[in-house]
Amino acid sequence: VDLMAVSRRVTFRVTLDVFFGVPSEAFGAAGVDEEAFIAAVVRFFKAWEYLLLRPLRHYSSPLVEEHAESVRALQVHVEGLVEACGDVQPEEGRHQQLFIDRLRAAVEPIGAEEGDASAQHQLIQGALEMMLAGTDTSSVTAYYALLGLAGDRALQEELREEIASAANPRGTCSVGNSGGGDDGGETGGRGGKGGAAGGGGPTLLESVINETLRFKPVGPVILREVAAPDPHFPGVALEAGAGVLVHVAEMGQRAPWLHPRRFDPRRFFGRGSAVPKQYPFGEGPKSCVGRHLGVREVKAIVSSVVQSYELSLVNDVTLASLATHWDIANQPATPVFILVRPLHSEDTSVAGEQPCASTIIGQ
Repeated sequence: VDLMAVSRRVTFRVTLDVFFGVPSEAFGAAGVDEEAFIAAVVRFFKAWEYLLLRPLRHYSSPLVEEHAESVRALQVHVEGLVEACGDVQPEEGRHQQLFIDRLRAAVEPIGAEEGDASAQHQLIQGALEMMLAGTDTSSVTAYYALLGLAGDRALQEELREEIASAANPRGTCSVGNSGGGDDGGETGGRGGKGGAAGGGGPTLLESVINETLRFKPVGPVILREVAAPDPHFPGVALEAGAGVLVHVAEMGQRAPWLHPRRFDPRRFFGRGSAVPKQYPFGEGPKSCVGRHLGVREVKAIVSSVVQSYELSLVNDVTLASLATHWDIANQPATPVFILVRPLHSEDTSVAGEQPCASTIIGQ
């Protein structure tokens, strides 16, 4: 099974349901072509990388037009989605204001000052950026986590036992920038109290995600601007306004990490702040605004799949040997499948978790 494609469908459906009020059962009425929409998101990332990072003098006209068409294709999908949002009946019991409603309210002053066309442009752009942020990075991270688990059946069984023992799915979450910390999300194990039977630190599920973010971060680099001059930075005097490229991927592949080339989630399990710091979401006021949602999505996908299926490698391709390339995100160079064997005759995915990855696999 191409579990990256499965993960993309899950995060796509979550984004449309949670932020645009369009559940999967309403895709037909809303004119949403799920497969084509997701493919457009993937192609947009390739266009983004090409048009943003390559010097203008090296542009090839046919490639420029190809990538420009990818940009236009996603814009058409998003325009259709925004137009259809008003036609979808709100889900019964849903009272909170949706992202798309807040976005419409935010662009109203622009329409008053600059005209309706300008306001519509900002509306579509905001919706497009939400679709980009909500579909690809979380799904690729979930895929990397599942591929890492596929190489360790004992770890899969430990994870199933932890998930099954979870009495309270909410509590302190230890996924993110320091191996500890609180992102306000769900734990998914040990009664929601952290690793080692409530002894503090990440649960095993959180440890799998932390190790995935260390071993194969989807966002391999972070670009920041120097706020104040620093003449004492090792090797160079940093001037205010200078750009700094933080190599997150390389930071996870060297000391102080022990055996950094080995995928080993147990290095985080129950250890809290005892592990080295990492910054997969950035740090400070410019850190990733989608961090909390992304972590929850990855947890839901990984736990749903592991509870329902035993995972095995295909052609011995591991997370360590997987070939990847860097567009804007660090993605697999070619699709790599994972063998899935049902553990039960019926779907036993997490109750109330919709849409769930194991259901999509079954489909």
